[in-house]
Amino acid sequence: MDSISKRLRFELHRNEIYEDGMNSHLSDAIESAMIEDSSETLKFLSDGLKDETIVGEKASEVLRAIGRIDDEICHKEILDILTAALQMDSYWIRDGATIGLSHLNDVMAIVPLQIAADNEREPMLKEYMLLTSQELFELGS
Repeated sequence: MDSISKRLRFELHRNEIYEDGMNSHLSDAIESAMIEDSSETLKFLSDGLKDETIVGEKASEVLRAIGRIDDEICHKEILDILTAALQMDSYWIRDGATIGLSHLNDVMAIVPLQIAADNEREPMLKEYMLLTSQELFELGS
């Protein structure tokens, strides 16, 4: 097992409380791993979300953390991970993806957010998706 996945697996098993806007051990580990090898880090995290080895609040924290990554080289890949996560079954994942997209500040997320909002079952999350898409629209105007 390589060092990035080993470190991230350790952090994913740590018992921690996550709060948007606050750094966590997990978000710090993701940031550090992204500096070391962004491609490997994003693949590890994306695979974990897809195969549901990263779930619940940890999945939400992962998506919020990658949304805060400011890296032109992997920006498109991050956008793709976050927009794909909007369509997943887990509320935690859709919520984390929405928050991640609000941090990413990319107008390309507007349409995926609006589509996700049209399909969203949870009223508060639907409202946040629409608010985020509106803020991104205003950012691009």
